Amino acid sequence: MQKKSLEYSKIKRIILSVLVFFTIANSTSQSTEKLFLLRNDSLKNKSYDELYRLFYNNFDKDSISYIYAEEYLKKAYHHDDTLKIATGYYMTTLIGKERYFKFNDSLIKYAGLIQSEHWKWLAYYNKGYYYNRKRKYQKALSNHIKAYNLARRVGDYQSINYSIVSLGLLRERIGRYKESLKNFLTSYQYNKRQINLVHPDSISNQLGDSYLNILHLLSNSYRLNKKLDSADIINKDFKKYYKYSWSNKYKDKMRLNAAEVHFDKEEYSDAIDSINIATSGFIESENYKSLAVCYYIRGMSRIKLNQNNAGVEDLITMDSIYNTLGSIYPAVRPGYLFLVKNYEKSNDIKQQLFFIKRLLKFDSIAHENYAYISDELVDKVDKPFLLRQKSRLEGQLNRSNNKTYIWIFLSILISVLLIIEILKKRKIIRQKNKEKEDIRKYYQQKFDQLLSKTKKKLIKKDKTFYRSEDIGISKEVVEEILNSLKNFESKLMYVNPEMTATKLAEKFGTNSNYIGRVIKYKYKKTFRNYINDLRIELALERLRNESEFKNYSVLAIAKEVGFRNAEPFAKAFKSKVGMYPSEFIVTLLEI
Repeated sequence: MQKKSLEYSKIKRIILSVLVFFTIANSTSQSTEKLFLLRNDSLKNKSYDELYRLFYNNFDKDSISYIYAEEYLKKAYHHDDTLKIATGYYMTTLIGKERYFKFNDSLIKYAGLIQSEHWKWLAYYNKGYYYNRKRKYQKALSNHIKAYNLARRVGDYQSINYSIVSLGLLRERIGRYKESLKNFLTSYQYNKRQINLVHPDSISNQLGDSYLNILHLLSNSYRLNKKLDSADIINKDFKKYYKYSWSNKYKDKMRLNAAEVHFDKEEYSDAIDSINIATSGFIESENYKSLAVCYYIRGMSRIKLNQNNAGVEDLITMDSIYNTLGSIYPAVRPGYLFLVKNYEKSNDIKQQLFFIKRLLKFDSIAHENYAYISDELVDKVDKPFLLRQKSRLEGQLNRSNNKTYIWIFLSILISVLLIIEILKKRKIIRQKNKEKEDIRKYYQQKFDQLLSKTKKKLIKKDKTFYRSEDIGISKEVVEEILNSLKNFESKLMYVNPEMTATKLAEKFGTNSNYIGRVIKYKYKKTFRNYINDLRIELALERLRNESEFKNYSVLAIAKEVGFRNAEPFAKAFKSKVGMYPSEFIVTLLEI
């Protein structure tokens, strides 16, 4: 009981801390303005290098670092130095304050003047991140795509990785889970390669942070795609790094991931155990959004275990956190539905109406995340359930007291708001379904064009052939070899990595010299090139027709089509297609 009381007092402190945040931020802003005025004169005499060094030495102190960045920028404008101006904008955008958001456009302009593609990428990446947080998804997508294309053009694989993760997060946020999983898998493969190059004890904080972040995202993505066993595997992989200090900030996130997997597997006691460990960490770090999800998972798990009172208490705590934050996580919507039904059973009209209003507020916030609200949810849950509640409450309130007309008005208002929301959602869903189909057709066409370009470089079978006397082999033997080659190709015998001209000759009942001469005159290539081209063509066909094949490693694809290892496959692929297999697969998985 004492532990429960302590936890409740911590939650109260959290909610109060959020409410006073803006007051503290305002006073901090005033103090830093005074600091800037006091130090302005002394900074004027600092060189560019000194200001740059002071900026980085105080980078983790936003209230100080911005002073050096602004002074650097003012100095650059005073000297009309294009390179220094670009550097100044680069410094201000690194701070990440909202007041500097507009500087990203200036950074794009000046990065173009000094031909710095990386700084231009950073500006587009920052804008995409900003718009994503503001729920302006079209603008976020536009800027993330620009950043991604820039990174690909210059071959900056680290920036490509950051962009792919951002696109995955954006897709996940609007409910496109399968597409986001592909992005996270691509990033996971990149980060796995990076971390395997380093001894575990020598992994830097930055590299470790990047790898654990993608493990966290991939685990959650597998869960959202109902691949719970895969999510478990990722969670177990994470535990290998528990002993390293750079894993500390992800431990509670992975515990929350594990709890969500347990919940989806209906392992409710295990879910509660994981949540109880993670909750204290989120309270300590003031991670309110994750904390709210913890209370949702624990509350719904307790309800499933028939611990309704404790479960309702957790859901109410969840609601108080979300109400304070002014944001919502669409996956917790069933918690609000349960609260409405719970107070319906206890005939608590006041609480029923309170959480019906909360539900409508939830939908108005989630309205921007339209992909979470499907036709089925609107037709089978919202409309019948809320209208039933409205009708019943109208009857009760009409008989209750002299406030009948006020309650009727409120009920009508709820109905009108509900109908408006339903109509809006249905319209948005129809538009999004059409957009999704258009995008699918566009990328299928793009995919076909990409493959058609590569196929032109592959095996071209001539309609005409040389006379048998030109190659010194009788006509009957030539025809027999050609028929055998057709059979060889149709049965995919070339995927055998041990296949050689000698072994093939044994199967055909001829000699390797004849086979080599027929292939050379027929296809104008050596036996080795002939068999490698067949393998590359098979790889392309499977990439086109088998979605899971795109998730294979380069080595796995190579072995599937007949190569012993990845290197000769990659070289042969590059020779025929014009890009390496990894680049080709990223192209297929791109937006």
